[in-house]
Amino acid sequence: MEAQLERLVRSLVLTEEEEGELILSQEVWKGDETVEGFLVVGRLLTPRPYRFDVLRMTFMNILRSIRGLELKLLTANRFMIRFNHVADRDKAINGCPWIFDRNLIILTHTTAEEDPLKVDLSYSPFQVHIHGLPGRMMTREVAEAIGTRLGSGVQFDQTQLKSMWGSKMRVKVSLDVRKPLKRVLRVRSPEREEVMVSFTYEKLPTFCYACGILGHIIRDCSARLEALDRGEDEGEPQYGPWLRENRGVGQLARVGEGVWGWYTGEGNAGGGNQHSQQSGGKRGPDMRQNCE
Repeated sequence: MEAQLERLVRSLVLTEEEEGELILSQEVWKGDETVEGFLVVGRLLTPRPYRFDVLRMTFMNILRSIRGLELKLLTANRFMIRFNHVADRDKAINGCPWIFDRNLIILTHTTAEEDPLKVDLSYSPFQVHIHGLPGRMMTREVAEAIGTRLGSGVQFDQTQLKSMWGSKMRVKVSLDVRKPLKRVLRVRSPEREEVMVSFTYEKLPTFCYACGILGHIIRDCSARLEALDRGEDEGEPQYGPWLRENRGVGQLARVGEGVWGWYTGEGNAGGGNQHSQQSGGKRGPDMRQNCE
């Protein structure tokens, strides 16, 4: 709605009266400086309705801020958090990704100078596990190079340096939530030696088994519905619960009927480890056993 209104305003031919300007004093222009605080803009990635009062209460209970925090709903899925201490803000940001009722919460810093409705909330950090590399390629350099193909802001897990002969490596990467999850990548040498690596993701929230994009499931997938309208065969889902790395620590999730809090075990609090998504037709394959 805000974006549509902005485009409309820019296209208007202004009247002579509208061409006039309002000049504010410097004091008034500064606005309310107490608004500054330590600000974060958030977005709940879901097309479905939810209770913001429950989200607010859960955040306040889980973060247990030193000097308190305030949450304000801006639009249906976008909200502002004002912290009164930098440590509280950093705790929220560094704890990403957060999951609320299986849906991803995207958080990013902002300032009182920015319009919170224009802050880009399309990226979220994830811990990604890289599988399928031979032992000689289990190096930091290889992990970081692969990470750049996944997203931006690649951070190598330093704790792996003493045990690089494991079966996988881990990198933290900022992913574009508008794009499908990457499942595999061909890696080759200049001499054209090639290996195929695969990926699993920690704390993976709701995502679509048809298109691989976060934020919805098969029955809500517009790309799938458009393909069906064109008469295309639905086929087997190309994504599934096997993309989850079952570590499950540090999530805001439903841990019981009517109970919200930390989710620390394995299972389907992230959106369906133990069953396939329903599309109104056949069930997709459960490939977890192929990725253990």
